[in-house]
Amino acid sequence: MLEDKAGFVRELGELLRRYSREDIAALTYHKDDDGFEAVTVRFGNGYEKTVNVTCDSVIAIMTDVYKALAR
Repeated sequence: MLEDKAGFVRELGELLRRYSREDIAALTYHKDDDGFEAVTVRFGNGYEKTVNVTCDSVIAIMTDVYKALAR
């Protein structure tokens, strides 16, 4: 499932980069040895925002990323 999440996050990043009004450069999925999962949203100006997606389904990842972008 890890590879599925990483691939999903890459594709979600591409969609957001192309179609959102945000200046999104990329989304990257990370998982550490303790099980913490995160998505890093990198903006065109270099700013990065980290979103906790531990134990999220792909639908929940979308929701959490969208919520983080709305803040």
